[in-house]
This record gives sequence, structure tokens and C-alpha cells, in this order.
Amino acid sequence: EALSGGRSIEGIYRNGVRVEASALRKYDVAGYSLADNCIHVCDTRLRVCYEDCTPSPTEPVSVQVMGGTSLNVLPTARQSLSRFKPGEELVLLLSSDGRVAGARAVNEGAAQNAMAYVDREGKTFLICGETLLPLGMRDAALSDWLGEAVLLYQTSTQNLTQETLHRQYVLRKLEGGVPGALDAEAGTVGNAPVNRDAMILLDGSRVYLEALKGRYGAEQVRYAKLGADGRIDLIVLSTESSEGVFYGRAVLTEEQDFTLGYMQFLSLDTGTRVTEKYQCNLDLKEGEVVRAEVRGGKYVSVTRLTASRDVPSSAWIGESAVVLDGMAYPVSAKIPCFNLDTGKWMSGLAAAKAYDERLDLYVADGAVRLIAAGG
Repeated sequence: EALSGGRSIEGIYRNGVRVEASALRKYDVAGYSLADNCIHVCDTRLRVCYEDCTPSPTEPVSVQVMGGTSLNVLPTARQSLSRFKPGEELVLLLSSDGRVAGARAVNEGAAQNAMAYVDREGKTFLICGETLLPLGMRDAALSDWLGEAVLLYQTSTQNLTQETLHRQYVLRKLEGGVPGALDAEAGTVGNAPVNRDAMILLDGSRVYLEALKGRYGAEQVRYAKLGADGRIDLIVLSTESSEGVFYGRAVLTEEQDFTLGYMQFLSLDTGTRVTEKYQCNLDLKEGEVVRAEVRGGKYVSVTRLTASRDVPSSAWIGESAVVLDGMAYPVSAKIPCFNLDTGKWMSGLAAAKAYDERLDLYVADGAVRLIAAGG
């Protein structure tokens, strides 16, 4: 009640999922949201090298860490931060919206636990409570981690000869994830239940369990984290697999079998790859946009996607979301964009918007999956 100003709250959410007060732990950061009358709690603790601050180390309003990432400092955190100066290592306690709520020395017991997601373009996002926080990560070697969730922190070493400070990013594979395939209808990964509020990243786009359909193979479940309540609260999914769910333009071929006659085979051109071909008897046309689910070397589901046509630039919310029929849908940073005039894939969303003021958008499983320009 101290956080809510005496109001009777609707609930407590820790890292985006509803919990009881007994699930809270030391060093968790709690904040009250008037918008939903709930307490939002984050347990992210990020070890960093302190790079810079504004306006001064004694009264920091913002700090710069992790290769040029600027973080706002809550007023209640300025005293704990004032013990440190740029050049030192420290552990930041972060709120669910990515602000600094406190600071501890690396030996004071607030153990580093921060996780990040590296997208296919090498952009890195800190998984911070309910927020994906973009990180600067200058000079970071990320090629081995594209499309993966990782443990992330930073250390520094002093070069005694040159009297310079060398900062090093440390990225490590997350251990202890729940193994198995994701069954979206059953709401399970392997035998473990998935929390309905779990953060699910599908190729970097935030989606919710209720928006997903079908089954994602174990190869596509890059990481699944079990929460304090025994349910999964974080899943990282990828469509880069020979099995699972794919979105793309239909590529049709015919082959003759002396017993069965002509058979039609379907592959999907996803913009980054052409999937393996499997027999498909659906009456499709070349280039139609399709959602297909592959399991056991065959299609278990193939669905045509209907375009939301001529979507104007005014419908967009920045570059990461768009409003269609009154609902906001997330858009991946690497959304595939196809030019109907040239018959070629485009370099990205910016190129599609520059080419055509009105775009055709294909939505499936709670997010925009493909964009077409021209035509």
C-alpha cells in the first residue's frame, strides 16, 4: 500500500507474470502503475562498466553503460549511485521499464543475472522485466549469438603498461532451460506449463501464447525459462528449422510418379531462405502468402493468409508496430518485405515504406509476418 498510495491493488506482476507477494526476492525492484493499478516487479541485475553520467556522479540523472546505452536514474537511486564514478564496475538494479532503481558493488551480494536477446541483425536487447531494452553494445562480437537469448554482463581490466581501461562484454549460453517442443494449444513446453502472461519472442517479435497456433519443434525453442511458480515465463522461438511454423510466399513444383501421377510440392520463400519441399494438395497459386506447419516431414497445416491491403503510413506506431482494425500488431525488425513490381525481396521496412506509401500486410499468430509493396 505504500507504493500504491494506500490504494488496494489489483495484483502483482514479477517479470510480466502474475505472482503472489511470497514470490518476491531480495533486490527485486517494485513499482506501482496507476494505469492498471498493479505492482510491477523486476529482478534484473546487470553488471556493467560505468562509462559516463549526466550531470555529475554525485547527482546522476542518467548513466551511460554497455557501449553507449543511456539509462534514466530514478530519484530514489541517486544516493546509491553517488558512491561510484565512471570507470568503476557496479551492478545496476533495474525497474520493469528499464530505469536504474539502485546500484551495488560487485561484491555486495546483488549477483548479476541479466539476460539479453540478440536478433538476426546483431541488435541486442536486454530482457528487463516486461521490457526489451535496446543496448548500444559498441565493439561487441555478436556473430555467434544471432537469434539467441544469452546471459550478458560486462567486466573491465586495467592495462598497466598503457594505463588504459579495457572493457569486455561477456555473453554466455543460458543453462537450465526447459527442453522440448512448444505446443501452443496445450500451453506446454515439454511437460512444463506455460504462464499465459509469459514473454514470448518469436524471431524477435513479442507475441502472447494465446496468439500462437500449432506446434513449434524443440529445435525452434531456443530457450524456455521456468519461473518461481513452476510455470514457464520466458520463451525464445525461432522459425529457423526444418520443422515448425513458417510464413512466406508459395513456391510450387510438380513431379511425376508412375503410380500416383503428377504430385504438387510446396516450399515457402521466407525472404531469408526457401524451406524444404513437401507434398501439398491445396489448390495454391505461385506467390500466395502462406502459413505452414511442418511436422514429421510433412505438412500438418497450410493456410492462405489474407492481406490487409493499402495500409497507410498513418497506421504505423514507429517501426515496431502497426494498427489494423483498431488493434496494434508487433512488427519484427527484420520483417520480410517483397516488391510486387520487381518480384524481388527488399532490404527492409524502410525500403518498403520509401517505395510505396501504402503497403499490404499479412498477419498471423498475433504479429505481422510479411509485407508487400507495389503491385
